[in-house]
Amino acid sequence: SRFCSVARISHSVVLPNGDVKVRLNVFGRAKLVAIISTAPFFKARVQHLDPQTDFALDKGTQDLIAKTKETYSVLSQYDQILDDQNFVVQDTFDPGVLADVICGLLPLRPPEGLAVLEEVHPVKRLRLAASYLNAQVDVTVTRDRIASQAQNELGKLHHEEMLREQI
Repeated sequence: SRFCSVARISHSVVLPNGDVKVRLNVFGRAKLVAIISTAPFFKARVQHLDPQTDFALDKGTQDLIAKTKETYSVLSQYDQILDDQNFVVQDTFDPGVLADVICGLLPLRPPEGLAVLEEVHPVKRLRLAASYLNAQVDVTVTRDRIASQAQNELGKLHHEEMLREQI
């Protein structure tokens, strides 16, 4: 079975290399029933899935939401695009919507994106999003630390070279 998002294109940009980047407004989830056509555009028959609303925002879920928002804030300090969306993340309290917003902003590989898309339960989807978010923070912080160390080493080498020239 295949799952998909039902969305409208809200913005598209043709990149210099000819690729097209699109921003979507997702308004639902669906299960793919049949592909009707692929040319001149993709058309499919889908079965809409009702969003799950029978979950409780218990203490554990509230803590997960708070921790996920905190982690997103840390990551947004390293990326202007993520920082620009921080107000949206901080103002979202539905776990499923929060997961979708965050995953829409992260550079997920296709299998990761598909895993998020296929998870219908909002709290489980947020847990999945939080794990991808934590992994991205680890990568970003490590990359920043390595870049900083390399910059320090280059600075030391430059300083030593200047001292040698003065002697």
